[in-house]
Amino acid sequence: MGFETMGTAKAMNCALIQEFCQSQPSFARCYNEKIRTCIFGRHASPDFKQKDVNITFEGKMNTIYGHVVQIPSEALQKSRNNNNTENVKMIVSVLNSSFFRMDLSSGERERERRVLDERVLGVWGGVVDVHNLSQSITLTFRKNSNITGIKGNCVFWKEINDESGYWSSDGCTTKFTGDNFVCSCNHLSFFAVLIDKKIDEVNARHLKYISYIGSSLSVVFTAITFLLFLYMRKCKSEQSTGIHVQLAVGLMFLHTFFLLSGWYAQTLSLQFNEPRRTCQALGMMLHWALLVTFTWMALEGFHLYLLLVRVFNIYVRRYLLKISLVGWGVPTVTVILCSLCGDYGLDRVQTNTTSSLDLCWITVNNGTMGKAVKYTTVHLYLGLVLVFNTAMLLLTLQRMWSIRGHGPKLEHKIWKDALSILGLSCALGLPWGLAFCSFGPLSLPGVYLFSILNGFQGVFLFLWFLALICKSHRVTQSVSSSQPTIKMSSLGT
Repeated sequence: MGFETMGTAKAMNCALIQEFCQSQPSFARCYNEKIRTCIFGRHASPDFKQKDVNITFEGKMNTIYGHVVQIPSEALQKSRNNNNTENVKMIVSVLNSSFFRMDLSSGERERERRVLDERVLGVWGGVVDVHNLSQSITLTFRKNSNITGIKGNCVFWKEINDESGYWSSDGCTTKFTGDNFVCSCNHLSFFAVLIDKKIDEVNARHLKYISYIGSSLSVVFTAITFLLFLYMRKCKSEQSTGIHVQLAVGLMFLHTFFLLSGWYAQTLSLQFNEPRRTCQALGMMLHWALLVTFTWMALEGFHLYLLLVRVFNIYVRRYLLKISLVGWGVPTVTVILCSLCGDYGLDRVQTNTTSSLDLCWITVNNGTMGKAVKYTTVHLYLGLVLVFNTAMLLLTLQRMWSIRGHGPKLEHKIWKDALSILGLSCALGLPWGLAFCSFGPLSLPGVYLFSILNGFQGVFLFLWFLALICKSHRVTQSVSSSQPTIKMSSLGT
C-alpha cells in the first residue's frame, strides 16, 4: 500500500490527529502513521473507534453510521509484528473524502465519480501493514440515501506521491445487496465506494442556497400570515381560513427547525465532541414539524371533501377544535412513540446522488427499527397524503367546471383559474410529490423544482392567503352571490 509504520513516532491524542494531518502534505500517510499509536482520550470523536481483539477470532466493529467492518483472524495475526501477544488493537475511523486529494492526471472516469455519502473508512489492525490476504476483510457500507438504482465500486486509497493519489479497485470486489455495498478486500487501508455523479458540485451548491433562502423567506412570510389572521379575528372568518393559517404555522415550524438543525449539524457539531442531546432534540422537533405539515395538508384535503361531497351536511360541532386536536396531536403522539423505538441525532441526508446535507434528523444506526420509523412516518405517510389530496384536487376541478357549466355564462380568465389551482395545489402539498420523481434523466430539473416549490411554500401560501382575503371580502359585499359560489370562494376557486 505504500505506507510505513513509524513505531518511534511520538503518540498523539486520537482526537487531535485529524486536524494535525490536514496541515501535512499527505493526509493519508500522516493519519496512517499517527493513528496506530495514538492515545484514546475520554472525549474522542464518535467517528473513531478502537478495541482490543483476540487474534484467534474475527474482529468486528460497527460505526455510528451503520457501517460494519470485519477483519479475519489471518489479518490480525499478521498485524502483530511477530510478537507473542494474543491481542491486537483494531481501529476503525470514519473520515470525510475531501481529505484525500485526487490526482488530476487520473482517468476521466474516476474524476467523474464521487465517494458514497462522502465517507471513507480507515481500517487498521495492530502496528504492521497487512496485504495479500487469503481471507478477505469485509466492509459493509450502508447506503444512507433514498436513491435507488445507483451503481458503485469498492475502492481503496493508493498514493502516488506526497501530494495526491487516486482510488483503486485492485484487490477488492463489490456486492450490492439493495441497501448496502459489501466490499471484500485483501488488505487494510482507507476504503470507500465510488458512485457516478448526477449533479455537479456547482448545482449542488445552488440547490443548498435555494433551500436556505427559501426556508428563511418561508419563516418570515408564514409568520406574517399568522399575524394577519390574528388581526382578522376581530372580523368573522371562515373555517377554511383557520385551516390555512394552521398549515402556515406548521410550515413556519418546519422551516425554522430545518434551518436550526442544518446550522447546528454543520457548525457546532464540528467544533464540539458532545452535541448529541441538543442534536437529538432538534432532530425530534424537525420530525414533529414535518409530520405537522403533512397532517395539516391532509386536513386541507379532508376539508375539501366536506365542502364538495357533503355540501348540505358539513356542520360539525366545534369543528376547528376537533381537527386542531388531530393536526397537532397525532404528530406529537407519533414522535413520542418514535423516540421510544427509534433514535434522533446527527445524520447525513442524501438529497441526490451527489448532494447531501448534514442534519439533526432520524438516524438509522439502530438497524431495522430506525429504518422502519423513518420510512413509515415520512415516506409512507407522505405518499398516502399525496394520493388522497390528489384525488381531492381532481374532484375540486370537476366540481368547479360543473358549476360554471350549469351557471350563468360569466367571463373567466385562464390565468385566474391557473392561479387558483396552483394555490390549492400548494395548500394540499402536491409539490412534495416531486420527492418521488427526482430520479432518472430528469433528476436535475426535478430536484430544482422540488427545492424551489417546497422551499418557498410558505411564501406561496402567504400570497394565496392574501388572494383569499381579497376574494372573500368581495364576495361578502356582493348581494347577488350564490351559495355554491361562496363555498367555492373559500377554496380560492
